[in-house]
Parts: sequence; structure tokens; C-alpha cells
Amino acid sequence: MDVDELLKSTETETFLHETGWLYEVGADEIDAIYSEFSGHFQTWLSRLSERLGSPDFTTTSDPDLADELYPEAIELAGWKQGNGYALLAFVQHDREAPVFLSFEIRDEEEAQAGQ
Repeated sequence: MDVDELLKSTETETFLHETGWLYEVGADEIDAIYSEFSGHFQTWLSRLSERLGSPDFTTTSDPDLADELYPEAIELAGWKQGNGYALLAFVQHDREAPVFLSFEIRDEEEAQAGQ
């Protein structure tokens, strides 16, 4: 999927990369998966920044806002878009859950609810 296509698919969260369930996966494998997905995050961050400019916040620049908008995100970048945010997220909900990279546009109400 290219950036133009991604920016048009804003009705729902779009999954860019994802693993399956991680039952019985060891710590070393999880570390390798996190490294891989951090690389995917940086690649998409660069691509999106070319079109949208630098993000208005990241987990590093504003961890409180990032936690409010997407508490499960390991890495998050957000661009203010109208009455909400465009969000690029590297996420794992819990230890055995899939790891994924996603993009979505949340309106202000959804963003405040952290959905």
C-alpha cells in the first residue's frame, strides 16, 4: 500500500503489518519482532512525514498525549487533522497478542476516548 492509498482509507484502522498470535514465543523472538516493527514504524513515519510534514507529537515528544490517545502503543506519531488526529501506531495489547503497525484518522471525540 502506498501513502496516497493509505490516506484515502480513513474509515477504519488500516493494518500495515501484523504478526499472528504469539503463544509460546520466547523473549528473544519478541525482541526481534519489536526491532522489526520499530523499523516498519520508522519507514512509515518517514513516508507519511513526506506528505503530512513532521508529526505534531510522538511518544517521545509528548508521552502523556500519546498515552491518552492510544495507551497500548509502543510507538505513536500523530498529526493534527481537522477535528482529530492521523495516528501511526506500533502496538501490542498484551504479551501473547499480535504485534501490529496501523494507521487511522480519529476524530476529536474518538481521540479523547482513546479508541
